[in-house]
Amino acid sequence: MDVSNFIGAAIPVQPDDTQELHYNAVKAIVQAAVNVEEFTIPLYMCSLYSLVGTHQITSENPFYRGRWWPGLKASAYPDQWPYTQADKLPYDKSLFSATNNDIFNKIFKVFIEEMLHLQLAGNLAKALGVQPTFTHPDLVDAETYAWKCYTGSVIPYVVDLKDTINASEIEVKLDDLNENQIKLFQAIEAPEEAARENIKPSEKYKYFPEVPFAGWQPGQALPMFGSIGHMYSCLWKYLKLPFKDGILLDYIIQQNLNQLPQQNLFQYTDPNTQQTEMEYPGFSATIDTEARNQLLMEIAKIINAITDQGEGSEIAASLMEDALPEGMEMAVQPEFQASLHILQKSYPSYDDEGNQLDYSNDATARAGVENTSLDHEELFQEIEKLMQNPDFITWKTWHAHGHSWTTELLLAADYVNNEYQERLPHPEEVADAMCILKADEEKAYPRMYKAATGAIWGIVSVLNDYWTFDANGPGKAKATFPYPSMSGSGDRMSICWAIFGKLPDITKGLEPDEKRNPHVLNHACQALNYTGNSEEDPNDCAQVGIYHTCRGSNQCRAEGGCGFVQNISSGGNCRASGNPTPTGPQFFSAPSDNNCGSLGGCAVPISASQLFPKPKGEMNVYDFGRKPGTCGFPPVIDGQLIGTTTYELGDNVYDKAWSVYAEVLQHRKQPVPEKPTSSVYRLAFPPST
Repeated sequence: MDVSNFIGAAIPVQPDDTQELHYNAVKAIVQAAVNVEEFTIPLYMCSLYSLVGTHQITSENPFYRGRWWPGLKASAYPDQWPYTQADKLPYDKSLFSATNNDIFNKIFKVFIEEMLHLQLAGNLAKALGVQPTFTHPDLVDAETYAWKCYTGSVIPYVVDLKDTINASEIEVKLDDLNENQIKLFQAIEAPEEAARENIKPSEKYKYFPEVPFAGWQPGQALPMFGSIGHMYSCLWKYLKLPFKDGILLDYIIQQNLNQLPQQNLFQYTDPNTQQTEMEYPGFSATIDTEARNQLLMEIAKIINAITDQGEGSEIAASLMEDALPEGMEMAVQPEFQASLHILQKSYPSYDDEGNQLDYSNDATARAGVENTSLDHEELFQEIEKLMQNPDFITWKTWHAHGHSWTTELLLAADYVNNEYQERLPHPEEVADAMCILKADEEKAYPRMYKAATGAIWGIVSVLNDYWTFDANGPGKAKATFPYPSMSGSGDRMSICWAIFGKLPDITKGLEPDEKRNPHVLNHACQALNYTGNSEEDPNDCAQVGIYHTCRGSNQCRAEGGCGFVQNISSGGNCRASGNPTPTGPQFFSAPSDNNCGSLGGCAVPISASQLFPKPKGEMNVYDFGRKPGTCGFPPVIDGQLIGTTTYELGDNVYDKAWSVYAEVLQHRKQPVPEKPTSSVYRLAFPPST
């Protein structure tokens, strides 16, 4: 692609003293791009998990043989059950829907690609010297964690749907998959030409601004772009703004920019050879800021990847002399498609006995023949058709028809009470717990949707550090991408839909007394309270503000559930005296006993069904000071190492957390209370995977 001839045909040479003004416009647009990509993720995820169905939790460990769990997952064969053997299927098969499975696959592809787009927008921001913000006030309230962008009629930075011809009645909101939502999704992903045609003639003056923006000054709101594609075309045009001695991008790269770190989550590393392969091998997800003469080309590739996967056209390419041929198909070009081969290696699938399958559910949903070449607009058009099928159903409708959870929906005939199942609640207990929560909806529903709120806040707050340079590790970020937390937050949304048939409403946020108090030693789960606070129910299942789903989003010591064990020095910036040297034996954080923020593992509160998926290992056991102010960063290391404990493959995580808690109390010479039975919340929450 030759970009050297394109100077911005209708744009005159700009005065040199406007370079900083125009650079500020670039900064504002690229942050808006981050915000728009982030805006789509909870929106699509909410409708994705509203679809009725069940799934199995499988891995190389046969922990959950014969068990089924609420909610759908991706499926390689959406029109059939994953097993041909009747005894491996639930006794009650009424929740199966081939249409729902197909729709789930299609939205799942969009959802994952929006995560990719968010990453690409973050890398684009860094390449242009912008520190991206993922807790931006245009989207979410940092005080309450409430998402405020899902009310009214405005797609942020893009369009007020009241100004459109065909979507003026559409609301911008979170909901189950319904007519409003699918029309909203299509409006978000609308190609520029269609979006232009859909603006009422009297309102066109508000949209599709020309570059440079007339009269715009730093600190002012950006003009409304009319389409996501036009937003990226404005960014591209700004970078190509002509000046006497070059273009605006030349001026930008002459600044002392902080262009690290660049990130690429979407890659597979062979565990044996350590060689890395890209899930999207046709283009680079990172931008080589050292190759200045190629920088414009690399930025063009990023913009083209986002817009081709989204609305189906390569925006940067269409603005060049070698524009796309008239009538070109909207299908995603091969260079921007995921590799089925790489995805199959990255995301293997297993049956419930721990046998790896010869196909990958996630890979097929994202890169199988059915979906791989469809852009987001085309996928939503297909979904709209599928929604007319008689077996399309969401949890809202299922509950409205008077259905409730039973053991038969969660249990198969080949359920075996093996050594692992003995450590788990029976499916009957899980079904009963969900029914109890439904019956106690007035109290239980807010807690469940607030669990989703906290989980998603944990993700976006960690993302700020994912693109933040760590001075102690050149080129490295302060945090890793919380990918498991994306899955975990989906579990939180899914279980809320499944239990109540109601929206996991992240727009309401947390009350001040529900948020984590940084001056209090909070606890991770039911009854594991080291402070002995008499004002709190001793059997409470952790404060809702502590709920999270991934290492890195737990903010303080003692808050880690540790479903997936973490090395005691693998996160944060704290070391405790007595820890092993880098060449010595490995020790891990014990559940609800991690000595620093980010060192804990998955899932708070700890699911009653959570088992350790790793083989035997050793854990440090700490006693904590109980004075206020012991949780900050950099931390005050007052956790006293009092011993170690071991864990085995398949041990119940809460049981291990309780044994560690008891050991701490014994060290303090305090009585150990009776271990509580599992709360209905812990029974209902599925294990993290």
